[in-house]
Amino acid sequence: HWLATDETVGARRLTVAASSFGADGSHDLHRHPHADEFFLVLSGGGTHLMGGARVPVHAGDLVFVPAGEWHGFRTGRAGPTAALYGYLGAPSLARAGYQVRPAAAAEVIR
Repeated sequence: HWLATDETVGARRLTVAASSFGADGSHDLHRHPHADEFFLVLSGGGTHLMGGARVPVHAGDLVFVPAGEWHGFRTGRAGPTAALYGYLGAPSLARAGYQVRPAAAAEVIR
């Protein structure tokens, strides 16, 4: 759910969105070369993959992803997870340069 973008509020250098994931939910490995990202876990948790490392995250944890770095997320069996995330330096997903890693389907976070 897009909360703040160039289209919703006229943002120039910031995008903010809310997302939810069910049990065994995931977001494929991806990057956005034109914007940093923040990912704040509001409830639930899971595993964040960044720089080849698997980092457990829980409610209250904040992940910072530099522009251009491949990363992804998986809830596992922990159950539903809610997160607030956004891009710093770009007012939309398209302007951030969102790209899914071509082999992402074979690199599911476990």
